[in-house]
Amino acid sequence: MSSELERTRDIYMKSEKEYLKELKNDPKYKKTIRELSRRPYRELIKSFAERIDAIESGKVTPEDLEKVETEALLISAAIHDMEREKER
Repeated sequence: MSSELERTRDIYMKSEKEYLKELKNDPKYKKTIRELSRRPYRELIKSFAERIDAIESGKVTPEDLEKVETEALLISAAIHDMEREKER
């Protein structure tokens, strides 16, 4: 991977982490993550993959991009929470 591409990816990943942290601190999104965590693990993985695929393949309109990215991040947070619970 080129250094410019790596740098761009790192900036993107850092901003996504910061955005996820903000979402997890918002009471409305905390509730959504808890609700998502009640769904079957495989369903969440499938939903996450579908959203990422839609984003990467250009199927998401610019107007819907933030909404779909937020959904993907919330699903990712729910998956992460489920995995942490399994480790306990």
